[in-house]
Amino acid sequence: MASQQRSDDFVSQLTGCQSSLFAYILSLLPDVEAAQDVLQDANLVLWRKGDEYVPGTNFFAWAHEVTRYRVLSYLRDRGRDRHVFDAAFLEQLPEPQIPEIDNGSRMARYLEDCLQRRTAEERQLIEERYAPEASLKEMALRHKIPSGHLSVILCRIRQKVTDCVQRKLALEGQHDT
Repeated sequence: MASQQRSDDFVSQLTGCQSSLFAYILSLLPDVEAAQDVLQDANLVLWRKGDEYVPGTNFFAWAHEVTRYRVLSYLRDRGRDRHVFDAAFLEQLPEPQIPEIDNGSRMARYLEDCLQRRTAEERQLIEERYAPEASLKEMALRHKIPSGHLSVILCRIRQKVTDCVQRKLALEGQHDT
């Protein structure tokens, strides 16, 4: 059961930082489709490396670093495209400031609450998508919907969860003032 709890916590934290990771990727890549592809790739790598994450540390900082390397890998692979920034140039860019979160406990609580507010079907899709060896294409076949449509559904679920967490943070900020 501890493994299930760790998996749930990991999914919660990963889901919670999706919009921030996507914004970071999009700041480096001029193509929205490419940014979405890199985010999906980063999510898979993050899931596979989930055992390397140390609970209690800054999850977003760890996820950001993994994502940064996925962007650099994408750029390396696409190096001949003159419309994409050179990886050497991106290495020279300053690192964005990563906000310090109180070990993620507050965010994790908000995220867990927001995930629980989603329908059982939406929660199942999120869990299924981030399962080891998960494939969007295989999921689409299993659910009998086009993979592009499934990708949009997953993106919308993540956005709903992100919006929910941001509302909770905003409400908390109002109570602090």
